[in-house]
Amino acid sequence: MKFFSKKYLILFIFISLFLLTGLVGVYVIKSNPRYYNKIKNYAKSVIKTKDKTSYYNSKLIRDDYSLHRKAAKSNGNKVISENNITQLINSGKLVKVNPNNGYKINKLTHSKHVLTPESYNMLKKIGDDFALKTKNNDFFVVTSLTRTIESQQSLSRINKNATTNISTHSYGVSFDISYTRFNGKRGGNSELQKVLEDILISYQKKKSIYVLMERQSTCYHITVRE
Repeated sequence: MKFFSKKYLILFIFISLFLLTGLVGVYVIKSNPRYYNKIKNYAKSVIKTKDKTSYYNSKLIRDDYSLHRKAAKSNGNKVISENNITQLINSGKLVKVNPNNGYKINKLTHSKHVLTPESYNMLKKIGDDFALKTKNNDFFVVTSLTRTIESQQSLSRINKNATTNISTHSYGVSFDISYTRFNGKRGGNSELQKVLEDILISYQKKKSIYVLMERQSTCYHITVRE
């Protein structure tokens, strides 16, 4: 019985110290108007934007990466390297990708601004659909396009989630779209993400694309099937 009394006494002291520290902290913050107002305004902004910044609960079917790889080998170019990429561009097998309706391109560090003509057309279709459905000059952000095998190897050394094998990006048929960046802002937008995802689902059902939602990279990895 004495053991239990001591145990409860220690617990009581711990809780009392915790509450006292909390009350002192609140007093210190409230006694400093500058910090108090900053915290209050931040809390209001979080509550106000909660619905917009919360991530949309994905309804996408996860197309296994093996399907992406099969489509890339069938419909893409031979593996793209620093040695043959210029030749592929000059022959029209790869075309330059520019910003268009509904999307902008992030600063690319490990990929080139090129895709196969078919993949570029699909990206523009997705962008056009997005612009049509939002009607507010909203746009999503493309974070990766075609990677040479050298770029992929370099990326795999700094990003543990990047495949060390040949990526479907190295065939010119895949691109990544961020689901946490809309209108150039980070943090996610559940409303715009739902619009984008509905568009991707529609092209999935038409068997035009494979889609893989990458949680670590916070992007939709898209490979064109046709």
